[in-house]
Amino acid sequence: MLLNLDFNQKKDYKKSLLSLYEHREKPTLLFLGDLERYSLPLQEGMLRLLEEPPQNLHIILFSQTQSNILSTITSRSRVHTLPLEYIFQIIDPLMLQKVQNKLPPVKESVVSILKSPSSILIDNINKVEREEITFWLWQINEYLSQAYTKNPTKRLATKIHAVLQAINYNSQNLQKKFVLETLNQNFILSSY
Repeated sequence: MLLNLDFNQKKDYKKSLLSLYEHREKPTLLFLGDLERYSLPLQEGMLRLLEEPPQNLHIILFSQTQSNILSTITSRSRVHTLPLEYIFQIIDPLMLQKVQNKLPPVKESVVSILKSPSSILIDNINKVEREEITFWLWQINEYLSQAYTKNPTKRLATKIHAVLQAINYNSQNLQKKFVLETLNQNFILSSY
């Protein structure tokens, strides 16, 4: 059995939490999703559930970067690093589908980025949501990071830095066009 809970406030979490303590005959997976979406007080509220989970309930949390998870949650959890294909295809298939429909394919974008000079063009940027851009940039960053692990070069490091800067700008609610133009300018400059 698979449960998927979504809550934005601590009171929603408390209501949902009480329902989890009913007796379960079969093992049940509880998918709480991306911890980065939850506020700090809400993450702290999860500690009790993680310390004493209900019988036959297995909780799944994820984060794009482990540093965004409270250390108290990490200490009560078993951490698994999943291959990119599982993350992109299984954990967030709806977001993957949206991104594939609106943004250039990630692998083609990475190949374009690795060529010099390169830039990424996105049609109808107004129809792309901010979270879709973040997810797309995160995927690009993961592929570039894997390439850097195999072949560490200053050029790759600069491109990774450009992607991380774009993710940061995007999270600051700056204009999407500005985020992508800054990314493109950094890619072009890092190619020389």
